Amino acid sequence: DNPELVTRLNSQLAVTIQNGVSISTRLAKLSREEHSAFHQILKTIIGGVGLFVIFFALISYFVSRRISSSLTTLQQEFARIASLDFSATTTTTTTTTNDEIGQLARAFNKMVEKLKESYASLEEKVRDRTQDLENANIAVRNILEDLSIEKSRVEEAKAKDESILSSIGDAVMACDKSGLVMLFNGVAEKLTGFSVKEVVGHHYSQALKFVQESDEKTINDFVAEAIKTGQGTKMANHTLLIAKDGQKIPVADSAAPIKNNQGETIGCVLVFRDMTKEREIDQAKSEFISIASHQLRTPVSALNWLTEAL
Repeated sequence: DNPELVTRLNSQLAVTIQNGVSISTRLAKLSREEHSAFHQILKTIIGGVGLFVIFFALISYFVSRRISSSLTTLQQEFARIASLDFSATTTTTTTTTNDEIGQLARAFNKMVEKLKESYASLEEKVRDRTQDLENANIAVRNILEDLSIEKSRVEEAKAKDESILSSIGDAVMACDKSGLVMLFNGVAEKLTGFSVKEVVGHHYSQALKFVQESDEKTINDFVAEAIKTGQGTKMANHTLLIAKDGQKIPVADSAAPIKNNQGETIGCVLVFRDMTKEREIDQAKSEFISIASHQLRTPVSALNWLTEAL
């Protein structure tokens, strides 16, 4: 209802609104300035981070190249050492540094030196051993040559002995101390009916069976007696040999021990021969003597002989 009061209030309201507009304008200006400063700071931060990232990437690249180069060199050196090439140690440039790569390189160099010394010692031992083996091979070859010569001599002597034995007209059998036959000549084969393969290596009793002519009782083993006593023995008269086919052959023989250089008995030699012809001759002689004695006791026979003599 008071116009003056309304006018004054309107005037104050206008002033207040104007002040508010002025404040808002200043605030807007300040806000734009702060926003611009914020963007500038943000750009600065982003630029700094970018530069840091680029710097870090470059450092990482150069460090990785350095590490990779060192590891590559070590790998090559490991391959060279694996091929037993100890001509030089690693040429890694990091051996003077104190980082892990440098420590690894120095440890590697020490290892290579130790391996080089060990391998050199091993090579020397191998050379010595090879020389020893070569000397041993030479000695073995010499021994083999001597053995070959000695074998030829033994074979020659054996052939000579066999030739002598085969030319002997009597049967010959030789056995060792245990009675195993070592020699059985051709005459013994013909007389007994047993081959060398059937007799050699077996006990002599399998091929030689002697009995008395009168009662066909087995004769005492004079071969074993000769081996036991170390003295020669002879077979009793009127002895028969039972051949493989059962034929009974009158024989005469003797057994002699085989002794070594120390005088020890190591076997026995048995020599026996067929007495069939001798027996026939002895029987013919006996019959002749018997007939002659009977005829001499007859006078007519005596006169006839005297007439023939005259």
